[in-house]
Amino acid sequence: MLDSPIVQVILGMVFVFALFSILVTQVNGVLSAILQLRARHLRDGIAQMIDDPTLRAKVLTHPLIRLVKSAPIAPNRQLTEEEAAAIVSAKLNAVNRIEPKTFVKVLMNIVRSESDAQIYEALLKVLNDMPKGMERRKVALAIARARKNSSDFEELRQVVLTVPEPLYRDALLEAIDKAEELVGKGTDSSNLQGLLAGLRSVKNDVFRTVMQTVIATSQTMEEAEEQLVAWFNEGMTRASESFKANMQLISILTATAIVFVLNVDSIHIARTLWNDPTLRAAVATAARTTDLQAIAGDVLATPTPAPAPTALPVPTESGVFLPTPTPFVFPSPTPEDFGLLPLETEEAEVVPETPQPTPTTDAQSIVSVASSEQATIKTVETVTQAIAQAQTTLNVISGLNLPLGWRFVSLEGVPRDVSTEGFFNDTGNIWNLLPLIGSNPYWFSLLMTKLVGLAVTIIAISQGAPFWFDILNRVARGGR
Repeated sequence: MLDSPIVQVILGMVFVFALFSILVTQVNGVLSAILQLRARHLRDGIAQMIDDPTLRAKVLTHPLIRLVKSAPIAPNRQLTEEEAAAIVSAKLNAVNRIEPKTFVKVLMNIVRSESDAQIYEALLKVLNDMPKGMERRKVALAIARARKNSSDFEELRQVVLTVPEPLYRDALLEAIDKAEELVGKGTDSSNLQGLLAGLRSVKNDVFRTVMQTVIATSQTMEEAEEQLVAWFNEGMTRASESFKANMQLISILTATAIVFVLNVDSIHIARTLWNDPTLRAAVATAARTTDLQAIAGDVLATPTPAPAPTALPVPTESGVFLPTPTPFVFPSPTPEDFGLLPLETEEAEVVPETPQPTPTTDAQSIVSVASSEQATIKTVETVTQAIAQAQTTLNVISGLNLPLGWRFVSLEGVPRDVSTEGFFNDTGNIWNLLPLIGSNPYWFSLLMTKLVGLAVTIIAISQGAPFWFDILNRVARGGR
């Protein structure tokens, strides 16, 4: 049955479609890596979820995210709208994936840092007015421990009660009462209340309402984290749908370019295979023996199923995941975070009224530059690998000796008879397709046939390599 001419032509055409589908995917891989399409869609997806530009800038530059090429920003640092806009529009790193739990932890950490500035503002103002001495240092350390222990003010209250000066003692106790109101006095969900307090500093009303709704419906931090993970997955699913739609459009444009440049005419190829038994048999044999899996690389690989959608789901036709960065945890707060010195050292000359933003250090800049260099190297490696794979695919196609490519050979003055009929029916010769002086009188019908043949090829190879690989298996290997 496989030796039947019609079966060999079908087998050959499916094989050709599979090869060109692989080539389209490999070219898409080059374009995606060079243009950083995944990172762009990932940034756009985050922008749709986090409307507040300052908060978005802090998330995008966080050491665990590193989506843009900018030094990490301390969670409590204040940014102007111009600074935030410049950061979120900075050059992208080659980041293709963000773990949902990582994103949520980063977001919660940043929001919680915003709440600390509000919760402890009144306490720090009173502390700044206190005279230098042992009592002042004890209160400072108690404030640092309260912040470290999720706003547990009981120890701080006991320390404040030992302050001998009634003016400062009463002011500190009043400040503690205000802080407890912000975090929820006497509740087991102080962390949740702290998050809600931090959200009050978020300028964007829509994002603040969304986050407050998600957190307010949770009883524990674990529930809030699960709710936020689900919210992130939902947002990334929408971004993924947009990414797939854009990649489908790019695939069609890529297929169109390849088909027109190489003159991949399905009608002409099928006719040639039908009329040339030697070429037909050779292509059919190649279809049965060629290892498309080796040519395609990860294009035909079966992706490992994930329990839930995360970040931008990767279509089987593209890309390489970057490794997830090693988890980063912000260090526990110390008295120095509040501009205070520990008991073993001399007193600070000035105690700031509010926690000061952490400046970007040389070490942070070095880490940022190193990460950017690693991302650039990874991009170059990805592009080089995709180009090499595309070259291999082109070599296989070239080895089939198919009727590809364009020619321009004038047949003006050539007599049309049986011996020259093939030259006048050659749709690969541009001269036959143009209304030139002395041109082929049947140029229009040949042009229409050519356009139909090219259109069939574009539609076919836009279906994707896995589609044709499956059909090829069914035709050539009995579905195995």
